[in-house]
Amino acid sequence: MEKLPLSGIRVIACDFYWAGPYNTFMLANLGAQVIKVEHHLARGPLVRRHELPTRRSYPDGDPGEAPWNRSGYINQFGLNKLSVVLDLNTPKGKDIFLKLVKISDVVQDNYSTRAMINFGLDYPAIKAVNPKIIMIRQPGFGTTGPYKDYIAGGCPTEVHGGLTYYMGYHGEGPMRAGTCLVDPWAGLHACCSVLAALWQRRRTGKGQFIDSSQPESTTMLVGDRVLGYQMGTSWPDRVGNRHLSQAPHGCYPCKGKDKWIAIAVASDEEWANLCCVMGNPSWTQEERFSDQISRSQNQDELDCLISQWTAQHEHVALMQMLQNQGVAAGAVLDQSELMNDPHAKDREYYVEVEHPDTGVRPYPGTTWKMSKTQRREWTRAPLLGEHNKYVFGELLGMSDAEIAQLQAEKVISDRPLA
Repeated sequence: MEKLPLSGIRVIACDFYWAGPYNTFMLANLGAQVIKVEHHLARGPLVRRHELPTRRSYPDGDPGEAPWNRSGYINQFGLNKLSVVLDLNTPKGKDIFLKLVKISDVVQDNYSTRAMINFGLDYPAIKAVNPKIIMIRQPGFGTTGPYKDYIAGGCPTEVHGGLTYYMGYHGEGPMRAGTCLVDPWAGLHACCSVLAALWQRRRTGKGQFIDSSQPESTTMLVGDRVLGYQMGTSWPDRVGNRHLSQAPHGCYPCKGKDKWIAIAVASDEEWANLCCVMGNPSWTQEERFSDQISRSQNQDELDCLISQWTAQHEHVALMQMLQNQGVAAGAVLDQSELMNDPHAKDREYYVEVEHPDTGVRPYPGTTWKMSKTQRREWTRAPLLGEHNKYVFGELLGMSDAEIAQLQAEKVISDRPLA
């Protein structure tokens, strides 16, 4: 088996929240050594490590004595990474950062547009010490344009990308998704761009700057709407869980509290299969449900009748029954069902990792399997500043006395400072 694809690549990650950490999470899973450069002030990016003031992301809802090491964010997206604490506001901190740049391949941040410039660590400064460096910046709206300094995050960037406008129920206003979908999309697009830049550097020997924008990552997902506008085609109102041409298409209630199944019928043949599974009740033979167009025009009545039938069945068993008869269907799984899904377990998707502050927990792993590449040996998320000695000592060659002096001067640390 060959080594992981990015073995030997070193990434400096100045990131928080989700979009940036997801990018470097993917790179780490591909074998890169990711060094997360964090701050030790009890505000700003460090707060994002433990997601105050909510307690929902802590094990058993308990922040504990070191909440910055216990949150779901850091323990999920910190897997396979190293952590150092470095105050980039100080001359020594900046100097150490640039020394790391000299021995690294990629620098990534998703701070505001101004942050790295204010630190004196923008691309020209980075490139001056390492011409082959690849730097990717992920501020919400990108580094150029009239909105580049706007406050960003999942809410403004997702809605600005055009997706939210089309989400919602017929006759009602737009609705956001239940989570900030734009963050992982933007993180995935950023990861792809870094891989492309690494490949180009392999051919040319030259690094480059990458400017990533979250709204643009979102707009890619509404391309059909953009095309429709260009073609002068009016776009239908919001459709909720329904489809513009398929019927039935939606989520239907099942037996049990808040249990649901999604069913999508794309052809008359699939409709016949669904009717067969339902036992061919007489209403399925009515003219108003005779073909795809008729069913689309009578979806309210159709959904009501299908819901009466699905409510008699358990959602997972019904999914299996429908799939076995050629009907596209999926059980709507909650968190507990996701963690115990036999399909995910069979594919060994979840990985168990032990952490000193959270114990042994399962985490979502990689979404791919490579036949010619060794499996990732998963390492837990790092404690804050856990790898100061390794990075500053072994990688940069600093002595124990120098490291101790930096800690005394609060340039580095392993715990938050007030």
